[in-house]
Amino acid sequence: MSCRQVVKRVNYKAKVREPGTPGVLIMTDNKFAFRPNGHTSAAKPALDVELKQIIGIKNTEEGGDIPPWLHLSEKDKTYIFEFASFCDLHECREFVANALAKCRQAAKPTSSDEQISTTEIMHLMKLLQEDSELQRLHVQYVISGVLTEAEFWAARKKFCDYGDSNPKPKQRVVLKAQ
Repeated sequence: MSCRQVVKRVNYKAKVREPGTPGVLIMTDNKFAFRPNGHTSAAKPALDVELKQIIGIKNTEEGGDIPPWLHLSEKDKTYIFEFASFCDLHECREFVANALAKCRQAAKPTSSDEQISTTEIMHLMKLLQEDSELQRLHVQYVISGVLTEAEFWAARKKFCDYGDSNPKPKQRVVLKAQ
């Protein structure tokens, strides 16, 4: 397995209002590390964090007054990295999102009771082809690694009951009394 990595110059901030410590952010498929510039940065030691500990990703939007920041959150700690450009921010955000999806997918082995039959797969594919909103949700939750296929379709079935061969009409026909 090849190990991809992204290396960017950033400022690391423990809190939003601090000026930050300049250094290098190194991201690999399973962790990220921050190395401050110079050897005299005792105030901000180097970071070495496993991606599987990250529970949240946020970033600033382009066009505002706020510089390009990437916020990575653990259970009780936040890491804020300020980038030189939004292009660098987007590259790192996508890299982290993909790496997290892989970590979470590897952590959730599919059990035999989650297996979906071939006919059901064909039915689900047809539903995805017919409904662009459903496609968008599938990409947002399954492809990004938030939910497994089985969890996604179980939730869909719970809310929409796609298994009915005779779906109930959404509107009832009412005849006016004359």
